[in-house]
Amino acid sequence: MKGATIKRFTSLHTWTGITTGVLLFVAFYAGALTVYKAEIDAWANPVVHAELEAERTERLFTPQQAVEAFINSPHFTPDFYLFSSRYRTHLPDGGETPGRYAIYWSERVDGERVGWDVFEPGGQPIQSNAATTSQAANFIELLHFTMGLPETFGTYLFGAVTLLYGVALLSGLVIHLPHLVKDLFSMRIGSNLKLFWQDAHNVIGVLSLPFHLMFVVTSLVLALTLVAILGTSFFTLGNQFPTDRIGELYEVAPHPAASDTPADMLDVPTLFARVKEIQPDFTVSSIHWHGYGTATAAAEISGDYPDSLISSADIQLDASTGALQGANLPGAHNPALAASGVVVSLHFARFGEGLGRQLVRLSYLLLGLLGAFLFYSGNLLWIETRRKRRNTQQPHLHHALARLTVAGCLGTVLGISLLLLTAKLLPAESLLRAAWVPNAWYLGLAASAAWVLLRPVWRGTVEVLWACAVITAAVPIANAIIYMPPWQSALIAPGVFGVDLVALLLAIGFALTARAAARRAHNGQPNSVWADTPRLATHEGASL
Repeated sequence: MKGATIKRFTSLHTWTGITTGVLLFVAFYAGALTVYKAEIDAWANPVVHAELEAERTERLFTPQQAVEAFINSPHFTPDFYLFSSRYRTHLPDGGETPGRYAIYWSERVDGERVGWDVFEPGGQPIQSNAATTSQAANFIELLHFTMGLPETFGTYLFGAVTLLYGVALLSGLVIHLPHLVKDLFSMRIGSNLKLFWQDAHNVIGVLSLPFHLMFVVTSLVLALTLVAILGTSFFTLGNQFPTDRIGELYEVAPHPAASDTPADMLDVPTLFARVKEIQPDFTVSSIHWHGYGTATAAAEISGDYPDSLISSADIQLDASTGALQGANLPGAHNPALAASGVVVSLHFARFGEGLGRQLVRLSYLLLGLLGAFLFYSGNLLWIETRRKRRNTQQPHLHHALARLTVAGCLGTVLGISLLLLTAKLLPAESLLRAAWVPNAWYLGLAASAAWVLLRPVWRGTVEVLWACAVITAAVPIANAIIYMPPWQSALIAPGVFGVDLVALLLAIGFALTARAAARRAHNGQPNSVWADTPRLATHEGASL
């Protein structure tokens, strides 16, 4: 390939990476954590801890007992869900095993739709989106798609950024193709730290390329599907597509018309048995009743089919007779559900079974964190590659990009750790939880930006890194003090223990990076935005 062509692709790779790097760092760091959304939700919410305590004291009941308690309560509504508890994933096989179960329903309160949960017969309902329920896990997932911006605008911007991200990936591959095999594993570890960072950036980018390409495709589908549907309808149907019917494309079966005629309902074990007749390998995660107690009632049963890439599956039954009304199963998904099922499974690591699934999730976590490192390191490499070695004063653009990178990337890290800590420290009954848990991220981002603007670049970077290390380390410490020590949670709540363990490992990583950044500032290459005091370089071989 001609040198001029390589140069053009290098320029394209550089500028697409620079313009999107900080936003992609937010998406990848938050996305890596979102793989363990259920575990983070369990870690953040005291109601889960209460459930675990109830399990240890054997305050258990069957799914049918939960349903009967709800339909005989003043809160009854004919449209409701049955889940396992927030901490558990699936309803036990057979539907007869005592455990902890959640009934979810919604109603209008003061003109607004409000969702409620009740976790045991006779228990008081909990407003699912109230201040007493931490939204930490939901907000981290929202960050992944919107990068902290208003939801609609952020989602479409995420789609545009993903397009540029794809360009950066393909141009980077073209750059490395001529010497891919020769340089792929040549990690030059020595006095020149810049070469080490460059080699690490290249190796991680090339080895994780299939993962990144999959993310480009699935992210575009998730962010821009509605845009594609409306755009297609504009050019093919004259903009006559009924947008209010898009949701019907994803229905298991049409919901029967409402009826006032009462009817006896099948109990939960009978519904389970009917599902097993239809699909023996089906694992139930929830049941959604429409029109419970009436002649046209339907039970929409959702779950997993682990041997398929489309892990989600649904069966809709007549709730009084058990007759099959519709199903979305492997080989029988409607096109919309099949397409969205593949995309969601690939994007969120929702495929595999048992140990294999856990290894897939762990791989996504590591690849997501390494992806975040790619975007952070890419900006730093650009600054160092264009450093004026003989000038004590570097261009203002270099200082501005360095501050933007530190503020955006490390501010995201600091903000996420701070919102988790806020979720743990604020009392469960506090009305501040709903507001301050998400606002803690914005506070961390703003504090990081203000700090790196007020301090020299190198000093601000080191200090924000230490802040990330301290706040992230405080996450497992706070959980151990308020909830239970890690040696107990490892046995009773392994998901909660996993959140603590990852936070501890990240804190150690931030501390080591802060030490390395401080050493580089004092002893590394002079005349750099990262140097303690700019000074005239005496030789070209000084370490970065």
